[in-house]
Amino acid sequence: MPTTDPRSHLRPPAHCILPYIAAKAAPEPDPDAVPVLVSRDYSRLKILARLWRHPHDPVGRTLTDTLDRCRVMPPDAVPPTIAVLGARVVFAMEDSFPESRILVMPGDAAQDGSALAVSTPFGAALLGAAAGQAVEAIRPDERHIVLHLLVVDHHPGRRPAGTMLPDGHAPHGTPCSRRHPITRPGHDLKQARRALMHEVSEARALRPPLVMSAEDHARLVALAEVITRRSPLVARLLMEEADRAEVMPAGQVPAGIVAVGSIVEFRDAATGEERRVQVVLPGEADIAEGRISVLSLVGAGLIGLSEGQSIDWPTQDGRLRRLTVLRVEAPAQVTGGGDGAAARA
Repeated sequence: MPTTDPRSHLRPPAHCILPYIAAKAAPEPDPDAVPVLVSRDYSRLKILARLWRHPHDPVGRTLTDTLDRCRVMPPDAVPPTIAVLGARVVFAMEDSFPESRILVMPGDAAQDGSALAVSTPFGAALLGAAAGQAVEAIRPDERHIVLHLLVVDHHPGRRPAGTMLPDGHAPHGTPCSRRHPITRPGHDLKQARRALMHEVSEARALRPPLVMSAEDHARLVALAEVITRRSPLVARLLMEEADRAEVMPAGQVPAGIVAVGSIVEFRDAATGEERRVQVVLPGEADIAEGRISVLSLVGAGLIGLSEGQSIDWPTQDGRLRRLTVLRVEAPAQVTGGGDGAAARA
């Protein structure tokens, strides 16, 4: 009696075989190839690397090397051929049939084997590579294996629970994207909040480009995750800004960019007032001294902007106001941290 291969769903469709055949003649891994990471992926991987129990094992070394050498890009700027978290990748070893998996964080791996965690040798090696590229995976026994990345699909039809799209949003139909009728008290406030976020989303398309250092980017993403329950509006806005920012090593960030520690002169078009403040981490905030937290609405709106740029940014009461950066002084040393009370601004 014929039997069905239980792993048949992991094999790629027929149209992937031709790329596989061509890939068998592909060049060896290029040690100078620069991986590309989505800004949100970069922050999540930095946290994973810091928590890695064995940083000197092959996977830990691969992740660290990728983070050290990578180019970080906003989601809408990443080419569709790049292997990002949430993407389906079709890859093959030498003289082996191609395999199809979805790249995920360790906790998102599905039980049916359709996922490939970046905490595995193959997942760590493929992350950030481009279709058509050969990469080298290192097994725990230090054996090196060449993988050929054949196909990348940023919008696979099948995703493990909890997997995010490259643009940072959950696929429709997943628990975090379902919308339920509002039946609880306070629904008017929630409707107003949704209307505000809709208006903010429209304004987002007109926001100016941002530049952040890798250190600031990782800080902001970590802080946003901490305050998600307490301050969902600020957390979401910070995540949106982090997602679209161009991330650079600290030494390559141009002068005139608002960073953590920067002293900023800006104009609020709603009042016509010009203010001079220092944007700091939550534990350093002191309104009386002119230090505003990056977790305040004004601080979150200014971070990453450059001199002369303006941004339409929400207020606590639901209006949009335009903030214009007039002057930026280089960041001073900031020693604080944590998620203390954000200054209200």
